[in-house]
Amino acid sequence: VLGVIEQYPQARCPDWFRIRGALDAEGDGLDGLRRGAQTEAERALVGAVQEVNGLADLDPADCYAATGARVLRIPRVIEVLARQGWGGLRAGQLCGIRPLRSLAADLVRS
Repeated sequence: VLGVIEQYPQARCPDWFRIRGALDAEGDGLDGLRRGAQTEAERALVGAVQEVNGLADLDPADCYAATGARVLRIPRVIEVLARQGWGGLRAGQLCGIRPLRSLAADLVRS
């Protein structure tokens, strides 16, 4: 869409846009979307999953298993979160299909 916007003079091309919903993303349309952890809870969960599983990069819109993380390491993820002062997640929640972003909403500071 952004590549053909100049064909329609009545339309304006935004400098920056945000998409909210199932896919949380933002960008300028030139370098692709920037997807990543947005809230403090998301950053904590993504960081714990990356640390425990040795993952360089992951999308918080994916569920735990789809990121490449190992299910048997879930207890360690919860342990790392607890050391950082986060609680509210159970091991069974990480085994499901909910995206990490959605699971992060269940995290609470303890």
